[in-house]
Amino acid sequence: DKTGEAYVFSSMGYDWNQAAQLTAADGMPHDKFGISVDITTGTAVVGAHLDDDLGIESGAMYVFEQSGMVWNQADKHTASDGAAYDRFGHGVGIDGDYAIAGAQNQDVVNTDAGAAYIYSPAVAPACAPNMYLSGVITSGTYLTSDHIQVDGSIAPATSVTLGSPNFVELMQSFEIAQGASLEISLQGCN
Repeated sequence: DKTGEAYVFSSMGYDWNQAAQLTAADGMPHDKFGISVDITTGTAVVGAHLDDDLGIESGAMYVFEQSGMVWNQADKHTASDGAAYDRFGHGVGIDGDYAIAGAQNQDVVNTDAGAAYIYSPAVAPACAPNMYLSGVITSGTYLTSDHIQVDGSIAPATSVTLGSPNFVELMQSFEIAQGASLEISLQGCN
């Protein structure tokens, strides 16, 4: 039924053992929960880009937190301006104070240009994104959510890389200062 699952593994020396099986509390057939995953110490984010809360295939990102040996669903995010076929959660990333969900086909800038929504619980724990990055490419080749990488280790900023792994020349990297709020339009090429 393609509802989806994600698995957490922990290492003990050279051995890897399953520590948890993550599922969406409100998962539905064909949501494709687990299309994208990322994890940092004690927190995991999981994309379900075909979730239908805001319209057909509008998408969602789930946040799970570890408490002892147990992983619990802590939150579910959808795009503040989400619409049918945006596919929010097609790519997700988390590190340090930032979690990012990409909306593969978000249309605000151009048709299917894509967008990335950046959340920072340290700044605002609400579901609204603190930052928003959007693409301007009209073709389906440049999707700001196909590849998301977050690196919170370069204090006092966080590095964010977005783009399509199939088109390395279209990758974009940004550094975000702690507590900053920004909107960036990515100027790219076909």
